[in-house]
Amino acid sequence: MLFDLEPDRSLTGGAFYSDQDFEQEFVTILNQQCWRYLESKRESSRLKRADVGLLASRRMAMASLEEIWEYIKKLGISKVRNLS
Repeated sequence: MLFDLEPDRSLTGGAFYSDQDFEQEFVTILNQQCWRYLESKRESSRLKRADVGLLASRRMAMASLEEIWEYIKKLGISKVRNLS
């Protein structure tokens, strides 16, 4: 039996678990901050709709996973260094 090995993060729940306990507060904060970021992009695109047009405005409201990840990293609320 191997006792000195640490299981892969994908098996232990990754960033959402601490000592096998689900981090509800962390997930709630992540959810709120992601919502805030997406809502700000939507509002910004809505304000520019008359200038850039509907299609461009819709594109401006979208966010990639990488954009959201950069926002979360800048906030400093996650200790995870990469997405993989």
